[in-house]
Amino acid sequence: MDLYNSSKLKDVIKALIERNVRQYIINLEALDYIDSSGIGAILYVFGELRKRGMLLVVSGPRGTVKRVIELTKLVGYLPLAADLNEAIARLRDRAPAGGGAGSGGPPGAADRTPTEGEGS
Repeated sequence: MDLYNSSKLKDVIKALIERNVRQYIINLEALDYIDSSGIGAILYVFGELRKRGMLLVVSGPRGTVKRVIELTKLVGYLPLAADLNEAIARLRDRAPAGGGAGSGGPPGAADRTPTEGEGS
């Protein structure tokens, strides 16, 4: 994720916020590169969601992407999960009583962003 495609993440999240989706997972498992623009996009999304009381988990950073997150000292700041299953479980544990996001049901596919980084 770099300057040329990090804005896509922001655009997707903005559209989902308008649809009142309350829980998000940014799955980085397929991402093999991230620069400061990509980190900035994730931080922007995290801040926008947090100020609206929405939930985000960043899942599956590996290799150089994980190293960039560690070097920028975001490990203790961003809610990180080792993989998608852990991220789903963390959101389920933090969901308000009576169900998950938007529709009032349990967290599911409609509650997550599309996988970022595919083809990047």
